[in-house]
Amino acid sequence: MQIKNRFTGEVLHDSGNADLSNADLRNANLSNADLRNADLSYADLSNADLSNADLRNANLSNADLSNANLSNADLSYANLIKANLIKANLRGANRLGEKLKSNPVFVYGLTWFITVTNEFLTIGCQRHSHSDWAGFDDARIESMHSGAIAFWRKWKTTLMLMCAEQSGL
Repeated sequence: MQIKNRFTGEVLHDSGNADLSNADLRNANLSNADLRNADLSYADLSNADLSNADLRNANLSNADLSNANLSNADLSYANLIKANLIKANLRGANRLGEKLKSNPVFVYGLTWFITVTNEFLTIGCQRHSHSDWAGFDDARIESMHSGAIAFWRKWKTTLMLMCAEQSGL
């Protein structure tokens, strides 16, 4: 696979497989690219055009996606842990069947990794709609994990405010 700079045509990466970890792909034109299952961890994709790219199951952990165009990209099951999405365009991107209207909010450093999108709140492996989370009783939360109820009581108000902000966009 050859990846070229969209402005100069310079070959940025030449690989026979989908291991692009640590690759320098700044400004690359990867629109409509099939990058399913690709390892793009720690890759520099700043200013890259990934519009309409298929990134299902791709490992984008720690990747620099600042200013990248991810509009209409399929990010289903992509690993975005610690990815830099500052000023990335995620309009219309598919995140597990949800068409994003704005950049997700990621929260690190708590017991579980948190993702807040326009419609869903994901805490660890639990992904539910904002309204479902708001309506869960203590028994439902407690059934998710032994430490879930204490976590939820501490962070519920803050997380639900984030959900309201994301929903209102």
